[in-house]
This record gives sequence, C-alpha cells and structure tokens, in this order.
Amino acid sequence: MYRRLTTTLSLLFVLVLLVSACAPAAAPSAPAAPAAGEEAAAPEGEEQIELRIAWWGSQDRHDRTIKVIEMFEELHPNIDIVYEFGGFNDHLTKMSTQAAGGNLPDIMQQDYAWIGEWSARGLLMPLDDFIADGTLDFSNVSDSELAGGRIDGKLYAVNLGQLPGHHD
Repeated sequence: MYRRLTTTLSLLFVLVLLVSACAPAAAPSAPAAPAAGEEAAAPEGEEQIELRIAWWGSQDRHDRTIKVIEMFEELHPNIDIVYEFGGFNDHLTKMSTQAAGGNLPDIMQQDYAWIGEWSARGLLMPLDDFIADGTLDFSNVSDSELAGGRIDGKLYAVNLGQLPGHHD
C-alpha cells in the first residue's frame, strides 16, 4: 500500500512540481499517450495509486488545474487523482468537516491559519523526509520563503505565491 501523503501543499504547486519533477526527461522512457477514447494502462508492476486533492478558487483556476491533473495522469497512468473544488466558504466548511473526521485530502490548498492546528492534531504529514530523499526539490526556494510553512522546525506547507514562476 502506498504511504498516504496528507500535506498542505497548494494544488497548483504540487501538480506543476510533480509534472516537472516526475516527468521523464527523455521521450523514450515516457509512456505512450493513449489514443482518443482509450485509457492508459499502468506500467507492468507499478502499484495503482489514488490521491485526493482539493482547492478553492475561480472557474479559471478550476479549469487550468483540471488540465494539469489530466496531463499528470497521462504521464503517470498508475496514479488516479480524484479532485474536489469549490468557492472558499464551501472549501473551508468541507476541509473543517473532513479534519474533524480525520479524513483530509492527500493534497490540498490551505490557509496557513489551519496548518498549526491540524499539524498539532497529527492530521498533516511533514514534507522533510520527501525533501531529504529528493522527491521534492526546493533548492530554488529560499529558506525565508519556506519559513512560513514550518511548525516546530518541520515543513508542512509551501506558499504558492512565493514560488518562482507562479502566476495565478
């Protein structure tokens, strides 16, 4: 079973990061895109993974995010991303309810106000091990930009607005 990643990374950042970090550098190692109307098959021996992801925002953000999710799924046919989105108030209500039930999404757009409480309750996983093993690369992000997402010395969140190249 895959290790559940309950994080507070912003949706767009995570998907862009995953697409750029996990996408094969050379075309020969990339899986072939499925033909129109055809589902991509997971590479032999790769475990099927389902990730839940949630965000809030405008319709334009929703549309662009869904396109990135679809691109990511084409590159990684063993990963299925189930998404939830809505306006801010609906998102806040849904995330608060899911937090109360211990059932937060694997990846979510979050307000920093919730991170302290949820990390103290053990609902969020720190990202430090994923940085240490190279899964996540923040070498182009300054320590001061990451500081806001640290609680008790552990990184739980990354501010989307401070990442190089982000435009929303």
